[in-house]
Amino acid sequence: MIKTAIMQPTYFPWCGYFGLIDMVDVFVIYDDVQFDKRSWQQRNKIKTSSGSQWLTVPVDSKGKQFQNINKVKISTQSDFAKSHIKAIEVNYSKSKYFKVHKNAIFDCIKENQTSLANLNVSIILEVSKILDIQTDFIKSSELNVLGKKEERLVNICKHISATSYISTPGSRIYLDETDIFKRNDIELSYQAFSHPLYSQINGEFISHMGIIDILFNCGSVKTLELIRESCMIEKN
Repeated sequence: MIKTAIMQPTYFPWCGYFGLIDMVDVFVIYDDVQFDKRSWQQRNKIKTSSGSQWLTVPVDSKGKQFQNINKVKISTQSDFAKSHIKAIEVNYSKSKYFKVHKNAIFDCIKENQTSLANLNVSIILEVSKILDIQTDFIKSSELNVLGKKEERLVNICKHISATSYISTPGSRIYLDETDIFKRNDIELSYQAFSHPLYSQINGEFISHMGIIDILFNCGSVKTLELIRESCMIEKN
Protein backbone atom coordinates (compact mmCIF):
# COMPACT_ATOMS: atom_id res chain seq x y z
CA MET A 1 0.00 0.00 0.00
CA ILE A 2 1.35 3.40 -0.99
CA LYS A 3 0.14 6.25 1.20
CA THR A 4 0.08 9.81 -0.06
CA ALA A 5 -0.94 13.31 0.98
CA ILE A 6 -1.34 16.37 -1.24
CA MET A 7 -0.74 19.83 0.21
CA GLN A 8 0.04 23.34 -0.99
CA PRO A 9 3.54 24.58 -0.17
CA THR A 10 3.32 27.00 2.74
CA TYR A 11 5.92 29.27 4.35
CA PHE A 12 7.58 27.72 7.41
CA PRO A 13 4.70 25.26 7.91
CA TRP A 14 3.58 24.35 11.42
CA CYS A 15 4.60 21.04 12.99
CA GLY A 16 1.35 19.31 11.98
CA TYR A 17 2.29 19.79 8.32
CA PHE A 18 5.47 17.79 8.88
CA GLY A 19 3.47 15.23 10.80
CA LEU A 20 1.42 14.65 7.66
CA ILE A 21 4.59 14.37 5.56
CA ASP A 22 5.93 11.78 7.98
CA MET A 23 2.74 9.70 7.77
CA VAL A 24 2.95 9.02 4.03
CA ASP A 25 5.24 7.36 1.49
CA VAL A 26 4.87 10.05 -1.16
CA PHE A 27 4.07 13.67 -0.39
CA VAL A 28 2.73 15.67 -3.33
CA ILE A 29 3.49 19.38 -3.19
CA TYR A 30 0.39 20.97 -4.72
CA ASP A 31 2.13 23.89 -6.37
CA ASP A 32 0.03 24.47 -9.50
CA VAL A 33 -3.19 25.62 -7.85
CA GLN A 34 -4.34 29.20 -7.37
CA PHE A 35 -2.35 31.43 -5.07
CA ASP A 36 -4.28 32.85 -2.13
CA LYS A 37 -2.85 36.20 -1.06
CA ARG A 38 -2.30 36.75 2.66
CA SER A 39 -2.59 33.03 3.34
CA TRP A 40 -0.17 30.50 4.86
CA GLN A 41 1.32 30.24 1.38
CA GLN A 42 3.24 33.47 1.98
CA ARG A 43 3.36 33.91 5.75
CA ASN A 44 3.60 32.27 9.15
CA LYS A 45 4.21 33.11 12.80
CA ILE A 46 7.19 33.16 15.12
CA LYS A 47 7.13 33.64 18.90
CA THR A 48 8.42 36.84 20.47
CA SER A 49 8.63 38.20 24.01
CA SER A 50 5.36 40.05 23.40
CA GLY A 51 3.42 37.24 21.68
CA SER A 52 3.34 35.97 18.12
CA GLN A 53 4.62 37.88 15.09
CA TRP A 54 3.83 37.41 11.42
CA LEU A 55 6.61 36.92 8.90
CA THR A 56 5.16 37.71 5.48
CA VAL A 57 6.92 37.21 2.16
CA PRO A 58 6.13 40.19 -0.14
CA VAL A 59 4.97 39.11 -3.59
CA ASP A 60 4.12 40.67 -6.95
CA SER A 61 0.35 40.26 -7.17
CA LYS A 62 -0.97 43.41 -8.85
CA GLY A 63 -3.11 42.30 -11.78
CA LYS A 64 -2.22 38.66 -11.06
CA GLN A 65 -4.98 37.57 -8.71
CA PHE A 66 -5.52 34.29 -10.56
CA GLN A 67 -1.91 33.11 -10.82
CA ASN A 68 -0.84 29.69 -9.56
CA ILE A 69 1.48 29.35 -6.60
CA ASN A 70 4.39 28.20 -8.76
CA LYS A 71 4.09 31.37 -10.87
CA VAL A 72 4.24 33.82 -7.95
CA LYS A 73 7.31 36.04 -7.86
CA ILE A 74 8.73 37.51 -4.68
CA SER A 75 8.68 41.30 -4.68
CA THR A 76 12.00 43.11 -4.91
CA GLN A 77 10.57 46.27 -3.32
CA SER A 78 11.91 45.23 0.09
CA ASP A 79 14.65 42.93 1.36
CA PHE A 80 12.42 40.36 3.01
CA ALA A 81 15.31 37.91 3.50
CA LYS A 82 17.26 40.37 5.61
CA SER A 83 14.26 41.38 7.73
CA HIS A 84 13.05 37.80 8.28
CA ILE A 85 16.52 36.56 9.24
CA LYS A 86 16.92 39.46 11.65
CA ALA A 87 13.52 38.78 13.25
CA ILE A 88 14.37 35.10 13.68
CA GLU A 89 17.77 35.90 15.16
CA VAL A 90 16.36 38.45 17.61
CA ASN A 91 13.72 36.06 18.91
CA TYR A 92 15.48 32.68 18.80
CA SER A 93 19.21 33.31 19.24
CA LYS A 94 19.00 32.21 22.88
CA SER A 95 17.06 29.00 22.14
CA LYS A 96 18.92 25.75 22.79
CA TYR A 97 19.23 24.52 19.19
CA PHE A 98 19.38 27.82 17.30
CA LYS A 99 23.07 27.58 16.45
CA VAL A 100 22.68 23.97 15.35
CA HIS A 101 20.05 24.66 12.69
CA LYS A 102 20.18 28.37 11.87
CA ASN A 103 22.54 28.14 8.88
CA ALA A 104 20.44 25.57 7.03
CA ILE A 105 17.30 27.62 7.60
CA PHE A 106 18.88 30.93 6.68
CA ASP A 107 20.42 29.46 3.52
CA CYS A 108 16.92 28.52 2.30
CA ILE A 109 15.85 32.14 2.69
CA LYS A 110 18.98 33.66 1.18
CA GLU A 111 19.08 31.34 -1.83
CA ASN A 112 15.39 31.64 -2.80
CA GLN A 113 14.47 35.29 -3.20
CA THR A 114 12.75 35.10 -6.60
CA SER A 115 10.07 32.38 -6.55
CA LEU A 116 7.65 31.91 -3.63
CA ALA A 117 7.11 28.25 -4.45
CA ASN A 118 10.84 27.57 -4.64
CA LEU A 119 11.32 29.29 -1.28
CA ASN A 120 8.59 27.28 0.41
CA VAL A 121 9.60 23.98 -1.15
CA SER A 122 13.23 24.55 -0.20
CA ILE A 123 12.25 25.08 3.43
CA ILE A 124 9.94 22.04 3.45
CA LEU A 125 12.60 19.77 1.98
CA GLU A 126 15.37 21.09 4.22
CA VAL A 127 13.36 20.76 7.43
CA SER A 128 12.27 17.24 6.41
CA LYS A 129 15.93 16.41 5.91
CA ILE A 130 16.86 17.87 9.29
CA LEU A 131 14.13 15.80 10.94
CA ASP A 132 15.26 12.69 9.04
CA ILE A 133 11.83 12.14 7.50
CA GLN A 134 12.22 9.52 4.76
CA THR A 135 9.20 10.47 2.63
CA ASP A 136 9.52 10.96 -1.14
CA PHE A 137 8.46 14.30 -2.62
CA ILE A 138 6.99 15.26 -5.98
CA LYS A 139 5.43 18.45 -7.30
CA SER A 140 1.97 18.31 -8.85
CA SER A 141 3.22 20.63 -11.61
CA GLU A 142 5.55 17.84 -12.73
CA LEU A 143 2.77 15.27 -13.13
CA ASN A 144 0.60 16.84 -15.83
CA VAL A 145 -2.54 15.44 -14.18
CA LEU A 146 -5.88 17.10 -14.97
CA GLY A 147 -9.21 17.32 -13.17
CA LYS A 148 -11.06 19.62 -10.78
CA LYS A 149 -11.05 19.54 -6.99
CA GLU A 150 -11.36 16.01 -5.57
CA GLU A 151 -11.29 14.50 -9.07
CA ARG A 152 -7.77 15.80 -9.55
CA LEU A 153 -6.72 14.50 -6.14
CA VAL A 154 -7.89 11.04 -7.15
CA ASN A 155 -6.17 11.31 -10.53
CA ILE A 156 -2.91 12.25 -8.81
CA CYS A 157 -3.24 9.27 -6.48
CA LYS A 158 -3.78 6.97 -9.46
CA HIS A 159 -0.88 8.53 -11.37
CA ILE A 160 1.59 7.74 -8.58
CA SER A 161 -0.09 4.37 -7.80
CA ALA A 162 -1.19 5.46 -4.34
CA THR A 163 -3.89 3.28 -2.74
CA SER A 164 -4.31 5.38 0.40
CA TYR A 165 -4.91 9.13 0.66
CA ILE A 166 -4.52 10.95 3.98
CA SER A 167 -6.16 14.36 4.15
CA THR A 168 -6.14 17.18 6.66
CA PRO A 169 -9.29 17.52 8.79
CA GLY A 170 -10.21 20.79 7.10
CA SER A 171 -11.00 18.99 3.85
CA ARG A 172 -13.44 16.60 5.50
CA ILE A 173 -16.42 18.87 4.90
CA TYR A 174 -16.35 18.38 1.15
CA LEU A 175 -14.52 15.05 0.80
CA ASP A 176 -17.11 13.23 2.90
CA GLU A 177 -19.76 14.33 0.42
CA THR A 178 -18.25 12.30 -2.41
CA ASP A 179 -17.56 8.61 -2.94
CA ILE A 180 -14.99 9.21 -5.67
CA PHE A 181 -12.14 7.75 -3.61
CA LYS A 182 -14.11 4.61 -2.83
CA ARG A 183 -15.13 4.19 -6.48
CA ASN A 184 -11.47 4.29 -7.43
CA ASP A 185 -10.37 1.84 -4.70
CA ILE A 186 -8.43 4.49 -2.78
CA GLU A 187 -8.65 4.40 0.99
CA LEU A 188 -9.53 7.83 2.39
CA SER A 189 -8.52 8.79 5.92
CA TYR A 190 -7.78 11.94 7.89
CA GLN A 191 -4.89 13.17 9.97
CA ALA A 192 -5.73 13.83 13.60
CA PHE A 193 -3.09 16.02 15.21
CA SER A 194 -2.97 17.02 18.87
CA HIS A 195 -0.54 19.92 19.14
CA PRO A 196 2.38 19.00 21.43
CA LEU A 197 3.44 21.06 24.41
CA TYR A 198 7.14 21.85 24.71
CA SER A 199 9.44 24.32 26.41
CA GLN A 200 9.62 27.68 24.62
CA ILE A 201 11.69 30.76 25.35
CA ASN A 202 9.95 34.13 25.71
CA GLY A 203 7.22 33.37 28.21
CA GLU A 204 4.09 31.24 28.20
CA PHE A 205 3.50 28.56 25.59
CA ILE A 206 1.89 29.57 22.29
CA SER A 207 0.87 26.84 19.87
CA HIS A 208 0.76 26.75 16.07
CA MET A 209 3.96 28.66 15.40
CA GLY A 210 6.02 27.98 12.29
CA ILE A 211 8.17 24.83 12.42
CA ILE A 212 11.31 26.74 13.41
CA ASP A 213 9.84 27.40 16.86
CA ILE A 214 9.78 23.77 17.92
CA LEU A 215 12.97 23.00 15.98
CA PHE A 216 15.04 25.74 17.63
CA ASN A 217 13.63 24.98 21.07
CA CYS A 218 13.68 21.18 21.00
CA GLY A 219 16.16 20.08 18.35
CA SER A 220 15.58 17.67 15.48
CA VAL A 221 15.33 14.38 17.37
CA LYS A 222 12.89 15.60 20.02
CA THR A 223 10.86 17.53 17.42
CA LEU A 224 10.22 14.43 15.34
CA GLU A 225 9.45 12.44 18.47
CA LEU A 226 6.86 15.01 19.60
CA ILE A 227 5.34 15.20 16.13
CA ARG A 228 4.95 11.43 15.89
CA GLU A 229 3.40 11.24 19.34
CA SER A 230 0.86 13.86 18.26
CA CYS A 231 -0.28 12.18 15.01
CA MET A 232 -3.12 9.73 14.52
CA ILE A 233 -5.19 8.56 11.56
CA GLU A 234 -8.97 8.67 11.52
CA LYS A 235 -10.61 6.33 9.03
CA ASN A 236 -13.33 7.76 6.83
